Amino acid sequence: MVKILLDFFKIKRKHEKPASTDYLLESYQQVLSKIEKGDINYIIKTGVPSCRLGHPPPPKPGVKPYIASGLRYGSLFIKDTELLLEITLHGIYSTSTVFVEITGDQLLERIADYTLLRKGKAFLFQGTLEGLGKARILSTDGYVTGIILETKDITHTGIDAYLYIEEKLIEKAVFNVIYIPDILVEWRDEEYSIRIPGIDRQHRLLVNLVNYLYKSLINGASARVITKVTDLLDLYIKIHFRSEELLMEHFDYPEHLYRKHLEEHREFENAVIRYKEIIDATTAIPTLELFKYLVIWIQDHVRGTDRELGHYLAPVALQA
Repeated sequence: MVKILLDFFKIKRKHEKPASTDYLLESYQQVLSKIEKGDINYIIKTGVPSCRLGHPPPPKPGVKPYIASGLRYGSLFIKDTELLLEITLHGIYSTSTVFVEITGDQLLERIADYTLLRKGKAFLFQGTLEGLGKARILSTDGYVTGIILETKDITHTGIDAYLYIEEKLIEKAVFNVIYIPDILVEWRDEEYSIRIPGIDRQHRLLVNLVNYLYKSLINGASARVITKVTDLLDLYIKIHFRSEELLMEHFDYPEHLYRKHLEEHREFENAVIRYKEIIDATTAIPTLELFKYLVIWIQDHVRGTDRELGHYLAPVALQA
């Protein structure tokens, strides 16, 4: 009996091992082919072979050991601070801190050191650099990953902002230090499960994709990393929507509910396509509006429309 249990947990750990985005992109192409052939049993019981991603790439040193190489991406990410705080669903606490009579370079190093002592956590320093302007500085894991400096004449972002303040003497810098949570959405079975194992795994993948992309941007990830994740999101949409639609057709879901569900799917597809076109055309990172849209989708569609589908499907699908 003990051996059977040990073998079970070994299999489970192996099955749930976090996967890279490259691996998922390749394997999910095969999953899409399987689902397109109408494999209802696979959709119900498995959905996707893995719904876990590995950790996003950590920040890497750039012009200075404490300045992230992907500084410009994190800077764009914090451009709309109010929206960032709005979509962050977990508790945010803030403290105040003051730096006096130091150079801009020393100031940024101190900020990086602050987060180095709080490994894995991200903080937004929002305040005023006397004589220069208003500043927002994002830092995580001992790296500065985002800087926005608003002067009287111009707004500097990323590496330009760093170079602007690097040699300046800061007589006084007053910041509100805001903790930025590591994830946007936390999966809870009682909130999101629709009691169809395969669809639940697909929904978990969406939650993990959103959190992975969010953390990548906090870390100042490269454009290549961001593009891979958005490609995976695009592939996920094809897999997940086709899965649900096949189940609704196979188990005779009521017509009016079926049409309503399809309308929400098409609306989501079109919104993500628009965002992806912007990213592909301008090499811009996903805006906070995309995150807001994804979070609202998970809250409203998965907890509402999909759970309604689950109430209908679970009694019949699990016996099929």
